[in-house]
Amino acid sequence: MPRQFYVLAFENDRRKAMEALKNAPVNSRVDIKDPKRSLPQNDHFHAILTEISSQLVWHGQKWSMEDWKRNLLACFKRDLRMMPSADGKGIQIVGGTSDLSKDEARDFIEFLYAFGAEQGVIFKESKAA
Repeated sequence: MPRQFYVLAFENDRRKAMEALKNAPVNSRVDIKDPKRSLPQNDHFHAILTEISSQLVWHGQKWSMEDWKRNLLACFKRDLRMMPSADGKGIQIVGGTSDLSKDEARDFIEFLYAFGAEQGVIFKESKAA
């Protein structure tokens, strides 16, 4: 049976998912997750990270928004892992923001504001977004 994925946005989606459950073979797996982060939340935390990356010098250097995202996400979500790089010359953080739930994204945004405030970052972005 090929992998199936349903986002329960409409009643028709729910019916399709229920039908798939009825027809699923024994020992099939089901994974129910909270709603995924929204695009406005995604835009919001990227704006905050851009402010952090443009204003902070960390350990003597500037870091990109993506570097800050990986670093601060690892601080926020302690279940992320580090993996030695394939060339043996460093480590990589494994994981990202794409699978954050709406609640996790909300909490990550608050975490970013708190970190930035502790470091003296001045945010142009409205906190209410």
